[in-house]
Amino acid sequence: MNLADQSGESAKVAIAALFDNFPSTELRFGEFDKFAGAHAREAHLGSSYKENMAEGKGTRDVLCLYHQGQLMGCLSFFLEKNEIRKSEADHFARIDIVIVEKAFRNIGIGKLLVFTAIKYLLDRWGQGIYSISCLAAHAAMAKILEQVGFEGEQRFEEDFKRETISFSDTGTEAFSALISERVAGSIQLTRYRLRQPALRP
Repeated sequence: MNLADQSGESAKVAIAALFDNFPSTELRFGEFDKFAGAHAREAHLGSSYKENMAEGKGTRDVLCLYHQGQLMGCLSFFLEKNEIRKSEADHFARIDIVIVEKAFRNIGIGKLLVFTAIKYLLDRWGQGIYSISCLAAHAAMAKILEQVGFEGEQRFEEDFKRETISFSDTGTEAFSALISERVAGSIQLTRYRLRQPALRP
């Protein structure tokens, strides 16, 4: 699978369009340099993204969210095929690192980025995905994910939780609908918070 093909580009355009009514805000894909800069400022965040990128496995991309031209936050993810699985659902996805710039913390940017990435993955690959996981570095993010059906595991000496949701033979439709609702709600809440003088960066 290749994110550069027509259906992949269409999915990106559709996801970015969700932010059309979010004044002065823009969602962009593929800005690896911006992501690398943000990650360098938060180097303590654990990642399996670099390992997979170095090995050339699967599909990798980043989301970057801007407000008035200023980076608010970014997220990396990858999708990989499980060569052992012999079914239509033979890919797994991972949301690897979620970074929110200090000036924009505590207004829902991380939550919004995660739900947006999940929606993109489901819209783009749908029935081809059998699981989505996320490395949750903060308890708040773990709670948000568990509220929509993810299950958490914290391994010895890791300072993050591994949150995972697996899809049965019934597919991803119901979960996709739930995530679409969460994206819309997160956009509204973040837009409201950005308008508040006390919370505006």
